[in-house]
Amino acid sequence: YVAAFGNRFVVSGKGSPDYYLTQINLGTPANCFTVDGAPLFNRASGIIVQFGVLHNQLYIFCNFQTDVWANIPSNFISNGVVRQFPWKQNTSYNFDFGLYDPFSLSIEFGMMVFLAQNKAGLVSFMMSTGQRPEDISSQAINVLLENSRSSTDEESPFLIGPTNGFLYQYENTIFYRVSAGSYLHYGELDRNDSANCIEFNFATGTWGRAIELNGERNRIQK
Repeated sequence: YVAAFGNRFVVSGKGSPDYYLTQINLGTPANCFTVDGAPLFNRASGIIVQFGVLHNQLYIFCNFQTDVWANIPSNFISNGVVRQFPWKQNTSYNFDFGLYDPFSLSIEFGMMVFLAQNKAGLVSFMMSTGQRPEDISSQAINVLLENSRSSTDEESPFLIGPTNGFLYQYENTIFYRVSAGSYLHYGELDRNDSANCIEFNFATGTWGRAIELNGERNRIQK
């Protein structure tokens, strides 16, 4: 995963908690942030699932936790010498929820919404404006997620297949729409007759089924 933050790029290793920073305005691997000429990698609190940037803060989404970094220099000690790191972390701001599906994350309109999970096994949709995430799932959505989680049927794919979410605005109202299942061709779900698509209305604070195919409402199977 890659993100731009504080005039640098940050790049993670695949299936790893490690990530590298580039030097300012230099994005090639040969120009990583170095200490004494050696590339310096940092380590997140878990396996990195995605990066996000909001309000000049970097959010490193891991599998069960999210690290929060500010674009402020901080000091660390290397080989007995005080060095400067370009960012600063305050662990008290970390989220005790990680990211279940990297495709569910959407950042827009001064907020971010994502499908979250924690070590206790809770999976839920959450929203944050930079502060502690707020659970926006209703009881019905939680039932839908749990049914998907316990199912082995690929036609109930909210927590099995890709979960694609995005924020958008329509008639001065902000929505978060999320669909489950793989997309083919022109953005249609692979099984139109069993498509899963729901959206959250931030004006009313409610969830509803979305219209996906030829003006018809989809049918959530599980």
